[in-house]
Amino acid sequence: KISPALQNLAMEFLYHAPAREAVKFAILVCGLSLLNLDNPVQAKKLHDDLLILSRCEEFTIHVIYACELNHELGQDDFWDIMTHTNGWGKIYAMESYDFDTPEKRDWLLAYGSDISVVYPAIALLIIKEGHLLETIKRPLLSKELLVGILRTVTYYMILLFDDNRDEKEDFAVLPVIDLADLLGKILKNAKKYCHHLSLAYWLYRITELLNVIAENHKWEMLGANHCHLLLSTAESLIFSKDWRPDVVKHLTNNKGQVNYAAIEFALDLSLDINKELLYLLKENPQRTELYSVLLQANDKRIFNSALSLAKKHLPDYMKDARCLSPILGALSYKPGIGREFIAAGLTSIFDVTRAAAINALEKWPRKNITPNLRLSLIKGKELCQNPYLTFRIDAILNNKKLDISDFLDDLIHEND
Repeated sequence: KISPALQNLAMEFLYHAPAREAVKFAILVCGLSLLNLDNPVQAKKLHDDLLILSRCEEFTIHVIYACELNHELGQDDFWDIMTHTNGWGKIYAMESYDFDTPEKRDWLLAYGSDISVVYPAIALLIIKEGHLLETIKRPLLSKELLVGILRTVTYYMILLFDDNRDEKEDFAVLPVIDLADLLGKILKNAKKYCHHLSLAYWLYRITELLNVIAENHKWEMLGANHCHLLLSTAESLIFSKDWRPDVVKHLTNNKGQVNYAAIEFALDLSLDINKELLYLLKENPQRTELYSVLLQANDKRIFNSALSLAKKHLPDYMKDARCLSPILGALSYKPGIGREFIAAGLTSIFDVTRAAAINALEKWPRKNITPNLRLSLIKGKELCQNPYLTFRIDAILNNKKLDISDFLDDLIHEND
């Protein structure tokens, strides 16, 4: 039983805490305290408020864990979570949900694989619970359903390339699928929607995997004749139009958010959209992921404009853990350029940003590490909360080759 004092503190944190970690603590206590509340109105309000918090990806798993401890999550709750999230919480909710109607199964096929985390094994759940092999036999599929199926089959094919899957519980048993027949049905349906960017994007991902099969002669996955025929059909659908106007039109979605799939598709097709991306970045400098493209542009004017913009906003970028990382990632391929960003990353208050700066420096020749950068490395070491990052900084400072066994030895000795 939770004491009233702890319960009151948790309620205060839940609604008024300025720090996220305090909210996570409050979620756990409040989830357990649902068992202690005699007032059904108060219990329902707390339950509903926790569900609203679960829509924030950082809190989703904590809400699920807290409410599952007292069996407070029903099917409607799992539906609410998985239709408002895209991360691990969505995956957990889908694994706990009963897709017992055709409408629910169609939703799973269309949107279940639309996740923000890397987890190809979700395809196994979707293929089975969504009745994918039966659905693909329908004479007519909606665009949303076909895009979802394409995305799911892409993840399934990625699993097939995992040589170690027999050692992993999730991958131990893969459904036996006639890949040639399945892809053939998908491409037949795709002819109606092949001019839609969202479908073409996933068609291209399929062609990449088919090329891997062909180049590595993995005919046990798909016969040579079928592979080349499917590849030819898919490419003919993709390259049946000029995609540049569509890509430029869809660089942002209807919420004003950058459509990174459209950018990736443009890069796949070698379409020059750098001017458009630079405009988007000037419009909103917080779209720092765009630097990963612009700071690798061959056009020096584009590169210099992007670098100047980054310098202008560097003080703001240092306040956010996510902002500098794309810049540092791009500069890792530009030795000696943008040292001020490397220094800012090394002395950041965020270890994740410091890690990105270290990643960049490890790719630079040692001759590009100036005395000022060495001072930043020393300061970064003092700020470091992660022992592995400290070890990597020492390796750079001492011009030593990084050896993980040395780090493990040091760690063992420190704990002895």
